[in-house]
Amino acid sequence: MTVRLALVSGNSFLRLAIDTILRDRDCLIEPVDSIALLVAESLQDGIDLVLLDTALLGAAQPHASLLGVTPPILAIDSCGLRLGAVAATRFAAVLAVCNDGRLDVAALKRSLPTAVEACTRQAFAQGASAAPPAVPLPVADRLAPRALLLIGASTGGPEALIAFLAALGPPPVPAVVAIHMPADQTGFFSDHLSQRTGLRVIETAAGDVPAAGSIAVLRGGANYRIARGRAGFVLRQSLAAAGPYRPSIDMLFGSAAEASLICDAVVLSGMGEDGAGGAARIEAAGGRVFVQRPDSCVVAGMPAATLAACHAAQALTPPAIAARLIRDARATGGAS
Repeated sequence: MTVRLALVSGNSFLRLAIDTILRDRDCLIEPVDSIALLVAESLQDGIDLVLLDTALLGAAQPHASLLGVTPPILAIDSCGLRLGAVAATRFAAVLAVCNDGRLDVAALKRSLPTAVEACTRQAFAQGASAAPPAVPLPVADRLAPRALLLIGASTGGPEALIAFLAALGPPPVPAVVAIHMPADQTGFFSDHLSQRTGLRVIETAAGDVPAAGSIAVLRGGANYRIARGRAGFVLRQSLAAAGPYRPSIDMLFGSAAEASLICDAVVLSGMGEDGAGGAARIEAAGGRVFVQRPDSCVVAGMPAATLAACHAAQALTPPAIAARLIRDARATGGAS
């Protein structure tokens, strides 16, 4: 039975440790940067258990921020916080994994799997959770139908994106574009893409991802994570910093990998390295990575960095990437 976990922490080291410890377990982990974000954006839908880093709790009335959290909470006390009555009344369990003011990874490794199993078993027995989603497709199936098409671009990317989308036509799976642009430009750019390609292109912020056949362009000036929704996929704005560019391609790609979505990732012309780390995570999760051939780029920084980060990334021109996706979509019955 797959268990959906919301991991509420701003500590990237703690997130990495938990992801590593639970990697071989039947869990889907969705990272959330703050308690306020968990409550304000209804990120609790379909969540079986919340893993809460107690470092996020304020010293004054620490229970107040938890009032809007409905799933059971497993508190991970990595900072030696004295929780007092809050622990007894609000948490399903508390893991004390602080040693001399620091996170004790060994203690976390010993106690976390058992605690997650016990808390979720109790929640399911009480009928507190909806039925969990189906187990994701196996990572080893390299030609399994893809859930999403994710595209990243920056300097030189607009023309490359037009060439790619014009050759691709209506995408057979939901498609999301992250391009480094200010918030007041992505709406105009979406209209321009639609006019140049003849496709349905929509500027999108937080909310449902448009269905297959359309292209969603992330609104500029903010970062987003993608996750499974009740009837498809949803985008959620993130307050976390993720490099100098927004929207962060790394965050978009990485969130898809964290949700165990098998995706195709495309990295087009751009300066810097944004997208390389996220693309490596998509590859590790069973997806494929395509980059614009560096000699065809206006600026080859992002494609070159992605090629260096991914073992099996393929470098092609934008129209050739589109042709490959069309061919593979036909081979897998409609999804690339």
